[in-house]
Amino acid sequence: MTPSKERSENSESFGLPSPREEELLKAALLQSTDAIEYWDDWIGKVDLEHDLTSGERRLLPLAYANLTTCAGVDTVSFHPKIIGLSKRTLYYNTILFNRLLAVINVLETIGVEPIVIKGAALVLSGVYPKAATRVMADYDLLVPFDRKRDVVRLLVDAGFQFLPRWNWYLEPFSQVHSISLTSENYGELDLHWFPLAVCKAEQANSLYFAHRQPTAIADREITIPVPELQWVHAVVHGLQHDSADRTQWVCDAVKLIERYPSINWEQVTHFAQTLHVGAFLQHATDYLARLFPETIEGNCLASIRRLKITETEKRVFTASVRPRERMREQFFLRKYDLQQQQPELSTLKCWFKIYRYWLHAASAASNGSVLREGFIAVGHLLSNKSYQMGEYRKK
Repeated sequence: MTPSKERSENSESFGLPSPREEELLKAALLQSTDAIEYWDDWIGKVDLEHDLTSGERRLLPLAYANLTTCAGVDTVSFHPKIIGLSKRTLYYNTILFNRLLAVINVLETIGVEPIVIKGAALVLSGVYPKAATRVMADYDLLVPFDRKRDVVRLLVDAGFQFLPRWNWYLEPFSQVHSISLTSENYGELDLHWFPLAVCKAEQANSLYFAHRQPTAIADREITIPVPELQWVHAVVHGLQHDSADRTQWVCDAVKLIERYPSINWEQVTHFAQTLHVGAFLQHATDYLARLFPETIEGNCLASIRRLKITETEKRVFTASVRPRERMREQFFLRKYDLQQQQPELSTLKCWFKIYRYWLHAASAASNGSVLREGFIAVGHLLSNKSYQMGEYRKK
């Protein structure tokens, strides 16, 4: 294996962009003629029709917008597909925000005021001043943990449907952090009662509701997380082995610092300790300091590096950022989820809850063939192979 290939595979396995994606990131984020040089290097290596990663495709609208403001841009020619992608992003984001506002109005009828999180929150807070520069597949709302069932019932009554993998949703509210819903009128919604996949505790939900700030959409006041929480969220969510997010989180983190130069890094570390995600932040800041040293100032690095991280947190980080969780890691993460919610839970009750969660999920994923799914799960557990429910049905 060549060093470059080894570097690429290792980076992707820990939520980091590949070397080629790094070139496009610099073209999208550097505000100098260097951005054009990185663009020229990147564009000379790719086939826009057949060779884009999902992470690169997400970066193109931002790169286009950034490069058009750089000196010497008249020497750069942009493929019509890139210009078209930027226009398409603006069109779909406009529809998305209209749908987002409509759903917030629906939730208001039962007295629920959600927090807008992730991409939509970043655009609404001015981190991305132009809506055409931040690609979004759906919109994300965080609702109070104790109102989650009320919200789900209301949305179903309003015409939302569960994506097929969520038709067993009622049982494992404590084992999943969000649920994907779709509606012909309202589009695709990712409904959260826990903000992050690695923070499945009511404390995490309460932290977001205690640290939110107002903003507006179409003259309607809504709430989003404070910048410090947005930064933590962007990093932790993005590092978790999604090929598109591994470039997007870098953009989000850098743009947040540019938008809020006085960001309180001590508060960032406080949030990280409360959510037990310090290992994610240290991994991210070390990477960002190498890629964008001018942006990642000393206060940021010094604060994050002072974080005290437990061995359990390190194990959660390692298990979460690998491309595919091995079977024993999946059991460890589910046990960690339950221990966050109920520290007093005995080991026996913990394993029983995990079994019930698996049983509900396996019944849906295997289309009723639970016994066969069970044999496959046990085999993967003994060999510690990667495991995905219902995978045998796809072969």
